[in-house]
Amino acid sequence: MQLKVKEHKDLLKHYEAKSYLYGKRAQDLEAHCRGLIRYYEQAVEANLSMADSHRKIAAEAK
Repeated sequence: MQLKVKEHKDLLKHYEAKSYLYGKRAQDLEAHCRGLIRYYEQAVEANLSMADSHRKIAAEAK
């Protein structure tokens, strides 16, 4: 998921820097990337939280 965040941040930078290549779609592409970045960042946080919980449970089981 963290890789996806990085990929979309790179794409967003590209769309912002070269918006003239995409015409009217540039704003749509930028908004789409921002939405995906937000979604993936939330997923990363949830996954890390879940992993921490699993580690705690495993440590208690030992």
